[in-house]
Amino acid sequence: MPSYRLVDGHGYPADTFTAACDEEATAFGKTRALDFPRPEPRFGARRDFQLHRQDGERWTLLIAWPPV
Repeated sequence: MPSYRLVDGHGYPADTFTAACDEEATAFGKTRALDFPRPEPRFGARRDFQLHRQDGERWTLLIAWPPV
């Protein structure tokens, strides 16, 4: 199973998990993101959540979405 990581609105890895497919990981990541606070708007701060998939030794962006 591939590994995935959720990156919070401040750009820090918040959670790492495994899932059977990208769709399952996306659904879990979006649900899990609700547990993290929405980042305050400020200069230079990320304002989106991101889901990355581990491909070998590197992480690649799978999806990004704005906080709810």
